[in-house]
Amino acid sequence: MNYIAIFLLLFYCVAPRKFSSCILRGYVHTRDQIKFDIANVTLRANTHITWKISYPISLKHPYLLFYTEEMWAALRSINMNCWNSVDLAQPVTDNRLILSPQYTWSGCLQVIKAGRYYIECNGSKTLKFENNVQLPNRIYLGFAHCSSSIGLEITYLFKIASENLICTPPFTNHDENLFDTKNCNHELPPKFVITTSSNAKKRNANYLQCSYHGTINYTSSNWFGFMYNFTIKRGAVFNYSLYFPESFQSQSIVFYKTSDIIKISNQNNCWPKLGIISTTSVAEQTISLSAHDTINGCKLTLDSNKKSLVHCSGSRILPWDDKIHVALANCISDKGLMLDYKFHVDNVVDSKCSCGCKINTMVLAIFLITFAIFNV
Repeated sequence: MNYIAIFLLLFYCVAPRKFSSCILRGYVHTRDQIKFDIANVTLRANTHITWKISYPISLKHPYLLFYTEEMWAALRSINMNCWNSVDLAQPVTDNRLILSPQYTWSGCLQVIKAGRYYIECNGSKTLKFENNVQLPNRIYLGFAHCSSSIGLEITYLFKIASENLICTPPFTNHDENLFDTKNCNHELPPKFVITTSSNAKKRNANYLQCSYHGTINYTSSNWFGFMYNFTIKRGAVFNYSLYFPESFQSQSIVFYKTSDIIKISNQNNCWPKLGIISTTSVAEQTISLSAHDTINGCKLTLDSNKKSLVHCSGSRILPWDDKIHVALANCISDKGLMLDYKFHVDNVVDSKCSCGCKINTMVLAIFLITFAIFNV
């Protein structure tokens, strides 16, 4: 019997793991304040969920809810009102999210469609489970709006990516053109590498969609800018997918507006450069990324050498009409910055997608010259 167990363990360790994605589209229109049976799916640990949600502006502050099997059993067995049902999805575990423009991390913004005001939300989250990572867990998706009796009217689209995920109705197979993020492992490059690339395509006659990808390995500083700059219309969606070593603890994407740029000095270290952004705007102008930051779609993964990487994938709505300069920061660590990234931005009003990394190109040139001199 022991030999069988050992064989099965070895087979599991060497067998390739298949990652797959499923799509769920739907529309909820009901007088009920809560709908906790949108769908359920069996997943494993570190499942990544991306969503696009839209609702009329009259429906203020609805909740997106993630119920575990235990929570679902409690909902079914106990007569709960709307608020009790929402409280059951504890905020400490990120099992409930408020969908509102008042909370920038929810990725929500007010828009107008056919003369009617709506709230649109683009976001992502990584589900983590406390039990054995290999054990499947069933998750139930729901919506709630407890502050009034007008009910629910929500259009939604979810993409769920997980290992060995089987798409069963109402889920369908993943549409590759729907979301721009991928689930794959990237090898990090050798040290002292800074590469960038960009391309563009016309969204319509007035706006561009810009895609950027590259590698940053910048160990001499824990602030890197500017990577790119672009002029956007309010409501532009910034999609990101990046990898960095777990040992670097965290990385932050920072959006500097035109009014912030004049305050930046090349002599400033990381913290003063972050401090330029007002405390009331930090949540809007930064995306904090770490292995524990599931709200921004981060999770731990392994490269081919079994080294731990943090993979973060998600989106953020940018609520400004402004020229935005993108930088990276890692102020809590003295190791610098190391990551492999892909960015995609729509609603760009520039004539082309441009790179904004003039300062760091010079730094790279100085380094290469110094390296050449000392290796002659």
